Amino acid sequence: MTSHEPLLLDCTLRDGGYHNDWDFPVDLIEEYLRAMVAASVDFVELGFRSLEADGFRGGCAYTTDGFIRQLDVPTGLTLGVMVNTGELNRHESGVEAAIDILFTPADDSPVTLVRLATHFVEVDAALAACNRLHELGYLVGVNLMQIADRTDAEIEEVARRAAAEPPDVLYFADSLGSMDAVQTS
Repeated sequence: MTSHEPLLLDCTLRDGGYHNDWDFPVDLIEEYLRAMVAASVDFVELGFRSLEADGFRGGCAYTTDGFIRQLDVPTGLTLGVMVNTGELNRHESGVEAAIDILFTPADDSPVTLVRLATHFVEVDAALAACNRLHELGYLVGVNLMQIADRTDAEIEEVARRAAAEPPDVLYFADSLGSMDAVQTS
């Protein structure tokens, strides 16, 4: 993805799901998707995609292709999901095997974008996942979390490593809201 124009990503359902176990009514999801088109949002992250099932969670906790295909998705909206890199890294057969369980080739999926929620210690796993997802035809973003307690040198090193096996988007997230103005400039 090469663009000089900003692209808008909305992750309201994925992030908001922490409050209701990702159990949104289908009519609400569809109304939200129509609102995103009306607001000219480019990408909507519908939820997580996960191997791990821990108690009841709604459809946006797993966001399978089957679940998405049941939705009335407006034309012109690009869909994404988020995966926790730590979960991929814990899979007994490795990161690539976990990706192959979670994702079909992109041509057969309603999902276009996969964002990898990644801690610093998981960067190698995220890059392996990125490579496999690219092979399957997905756009990939690596969301490097909790960077407020990292040095500039650590951040620069991760950026250099990622440049060698680039995701489509690499960005840094202040997951805990503890960065100050100097760190963000």
